[in-house]
Amino acid sequence: MKGKLLIMCGVLCSVIVSPLRAKAEEAYSDLEAADVRVIYDESASAYKIGDKLDLSGAVEMNASMARSVQYTDVYGYLEQTGSISLLPLTLNPGVYLQAQLEQPADENIDYNLYVLNEEGIIQTFSAMQTHINSTGGTLPEAVGYITPGTEAATYYLAVMSANGGSTTQPFALDISVSNEYDQYEPSENPSRAGNFSLPNGGTRLEGATLSSPIDNDWYSFVVPEDRKYDDVWINVNTGSKNICRYEVYRNIA
Repeated sequence: MKGKLLIMCGVLCSVIVSPLRAKAEEAYSDLEAADVRVIYDESASAYKIGDKLDLSGAVEMNASMARSVQYTDVYGYLEQTGSISLLPLTLNPGVYLQAQLEQPADENIDYNLYVLNEEGIIQTFSAMQTHINSTGGTLPEAVGYITPGTEAATYYLAVMSANGGSTTQPFALDISVSNEYDQYEPSENPSRAGNFSLPNGGTRLEGATLSSPIDNDWYSFVVPEDRKYDDVWINVNTGSKNICRYEVYRNIA
């Protein structure tokens, strides 16, 4: 078996990934027993970092909310393909902006999430294909962006429909701004996953943290076809009182 596996975890933690000897059938069963099979494909989005979005028809989300936030959530609707909903934020330099988008659990709806600067130019984005899983939804879109410069500036979170829409099923957008973050950020979605090498002796990552209630950290490693092991042991531990857990996904893009 070969392919990329993705680990999502959080809280102050250590991540240990080690190859183990075991029966091949058990290894395959373990590796494919993930909660969701992720379909990640940036080509699902017609836009890339550095492109400028046409915001002429965009609708602003909850214009009364504070422009400087620590943590909040908003809800909105997108009526059809191409619809855009915007949330403007004024942020200081050097802070970590995180946002997580939960879209309707409908296989015919696909929303993407963008961070734009004041001119509407894409700084980062999340554009996974919709894949409804047994828990009743698709993996949330998530972005992380460390603001550059030396002065406060205006940014936009943009929710855009790549396909479909609904006036009865809202999307939920959670937003957090933090002054503290670890050296591995941003790592909010599979395209930003930190890569593990997986030698026969295993590998270890120390000091990863969660900087907000919506922070999630992604890591990836490749299971080579010519590997000399049949199973992989993953251990995530923390000294925090919070629960530390991880999920394993197989990238089937």
